[in-house]
Amino acid sequence: MTDDRVLCFDFLYYISAHHTLEWELDYSPAWRFVGQHMRWTASMDKFADPHARRAMNVPVTEPTPPYIYIHIWYGDFSQKCEEFPVDQCFASLSVIARRVSEVQEELRTRKGIDDTHVIMRSDERDPEWWSEVRALGWMWVDYAAEQTGDLWKMASGVH
Repeated sequence: MTDDRVLCFDFLYYISAHHTLEWELDYSPAWRFVGQHMRWTASMDKFADPHARRAMNVPVTEPTPPYIYIHIWYGDFSQKCEEFPVDQCFASLSVIARRVSEVQEELRTRKGIDDTHVIMRSDERDPEWWSEVRALGWMWVDYAAEQTGDLWKMASGVH
């Protein structure tokens, strides 16, 4: 499906340019050159905005401030850890925080955005881990309390 604003490729998960599964490599052109231009649809923005605003305690009378949304979903990839314990397989919060700082610095220097909130999304169940997230000054959306269920399907046109 194409028009002057939308180009949709269905299931690009296994795309490669030279080697099989090249998307896993740092030099993969699919993400470096194409992925950087991807944007959310208006309906997805409309769906996400109220949840992000509540996470950041932003009144409806104020504009939504810039934020970085991090999706750390261990369940999707934990089987790839194989013989390694999960806590040694995935990046620690300190490593993630360093990368977030790098993104914040780039936003400052390239875009002039001085203050970016950070919203974390994860399937992590360890309360200590979430305490570390809080100590970093990051926020999260409580999707259970928000009772979002399958609302994302409506926002994305999936039925």
